[in-house]
Amino acid sequence: MTTVGHQHDFGKNWDEVERDWCLGVSLPLASDKAWEALGALENLWSERLGEVLTTGQRGYFVMAHVIDDGLALATCQNLDGFKGVLSRIKKSEQAALSELRFATALVNVGYEPVLDKEYRGKRPDALIIAENKEIFIDVITPEMSADTKQAEVIASTLAQKLFHNLANQTTPSRLEVYILSTDLHHIADEIAHLLDTPGFSLSETVHTIPNIALVKYSEPDTHHNIGPTIPVDTELPVIGVARANSIGNSVTVRLPYTDDRLEKLMHRKRKQFSEDKVNLLAIDLSGVSSSFKRWLPLARRRLQPTINRRFSGIVLFYRYLDISTAAFIRAYHIEEHPNPYQKLPTSFLNDLAKLNQAPPTSNN
Repeated sequence: MTTVGHQHDFGKNWDEVERDWCLGVSLPLASDKAWEALGALENLWSERLGEVLTTGQRGYFVMAHVIDDGLALATCQNLDGFKGVLSRIKKSEQAALSELRFATALVNVGYEPVLDKEYRGKRPDALIIAENKEIFIDVITPEMSADTKQAEVIASTLAQKLFHNLANQTTPSRLEVYILSTDLHHIADEIAHLLDTPGFSLSETVHTIPNIALVKYSEPDTHHNIGPTIPVDTELPVIGVARANSIGNSVTVRLPYTDDRLEKLMHRKRKQFSEDKVNLLAIDLSGVSSSFKRWLPLARRRLQPTINRRFSGIVLFYRYLDISTAAFIRAYHIEEHPNPYQKLPTSFLNDLAKLNQAPPTSNN
């Protein structure tokens, strides 16, 4: 049963919340704003407060995230289309939360986006007007892409097989997989086949299944670390999923986010974009490590003079919590298409530039 939470569950006023829930650490925003954010959560997404109450975790790290969600709700609650986005957020759609965060940024620089509503046969995540031009905006979250979900399936399948094989074995084992293929459908079968090879045993050797994956089947370190140990020299962003059980067996699956994968995501969006409209793709990199540094070359290669001309530009954005100040740092980088069908209005580009709170290199 879902627990709902109320503002008063956290305290009679913001001072009490800081004392009891932030454990004495002051969040870097005005007390009335923070209190208003809690109220917005009670009114609009009380399950989010219920989740915090249920886990019982306290501290400024937890509450900073809670308050940031509340601020986004408070900022966007009167926008046309907000209810539909909120409904998807309550269904745990990470993409909807990314859409809300980008909408919050737009509101903060003076726009009033229409969210997730059909308009002239299209359904952009946000629609704004700048210099009398309509800008159609779609927001994507790479950590929730089809490839990532497929990697989750691969990790789960391999974990199930590995844990089954090891049911009677006392030595903990760690299976690490670095995927080389862009076709993910048969990878779990190929790796399972390798594990079943007679004489295949624990070692520090990295095995290569040509054009499929690099595989290492070894004893875990004493701390059961599931960080990467297969050495791969890549400038590409890498996404990963892991599974472990209580006796220290683990499966880690990683795959690089290549041009092909970004092109697949863009291909799905391209069908929704018209040549005669200004179209912006916004990519939320908050859940992807080494975000800006490694994603910029990918975005640039997808915006060549003769390809993807329906995309007026790509904006990469992220937020992370600065542990030293308890403040969220946000950055936005816009990559304009050099030869689009429709250019982004200059005033909009200038407005986006105002949003940066940190240089792109500061994340990871």
